[in-house]
Amino acid sequence: MATAVVAPPAPLRRAVTTATTSATPTATATDTSTPTSTATRVAVTPTPVQPTPTFSPTPTPVRVQVQQIVRSARLFWQFLTLLGLALALGVAAVRDQRPKIIRRLARRFDEIIRLEKEDR
Repeated sequence: MATAVVAPPAPLRRAVTTATTSATPTATATDTSTPTSTATRVAVTPTPVQPTPTFSPTPTPVRVQVQQIVRSARLFWQFLTLLGLALALGVAAVRDQRPKIIRRLARRFDEIIRLEKEDR
């Protein structure tokens, strides 16, 4: 026995096919059933898409006065560093004993040369 499938109409989304087969032959007369097709229409409703609000932070204006303070603070530290280096070099130059020793050595050489001239 063959089962027939009926195609659903075009706007239908799904078709549910139900087929009933005939019973096996018996001595008594039986009712022959034919395959039936039941189509159910599924209504498709579009779900409304609501836009989600996006929160973007508002940019805060940069204060010009803060930038000037930062810039002047940088200049202040640069000036202090330069002043500290100059002070360190000055202290090192004052505490250096080599120029005194060289002058004393030069005086001794002058004495030795003068004494040699007198001996001749």
